Amino acid sequence: YVLRRDYPAARIDYNRLLELDPQSYSGRLGLATLEQKEGKFRESLEILNKMITATPDDATLYIARADVEREMKHEDLALVDLEEAIRLDAASADAYLLRGNIYLAQKKKGLAKADFEKAISLGVPPADLHEQLKQCK
Repeated sequence: YVLRRDYPAARIDYNRLLELDPQSYSGRLGLATLEQKEGKFRESLEILNKMITATPDDATLYIARADVEREMKHEDLALVDLEEAIRLDAASADAYLLRGNIYLAQKKKGLAKADFEKAISLGVPPADLHEQLKQCK
């Protein structure tokens, strides 16, 4: 539903899932993503903060929170979360991709290029990063 932007249907499904299992990881993460897509960043952060408190060793949660922080224009907070995500899971291409995009937006082209190259070494197809790498020159 989220990919089709059918947010009301997605919300119904996530709420049903959370009624059955209030601690559902996928339900809570999905709801946080839905809140982000709808521009409800504070609500998304609230969910992610609670999840990180309960599961502080989950790199995926730090990446998700960093993405929300990036959208809120809090790049410095996002970079701190991405550092933690990489510390927890150095093989996370998503963390390097997001950090590379933040660096690129900050005009830190050398750092961005290094992160994009790392993401490629972790399995991201080079063609997927063609535009970003071109901007790093």
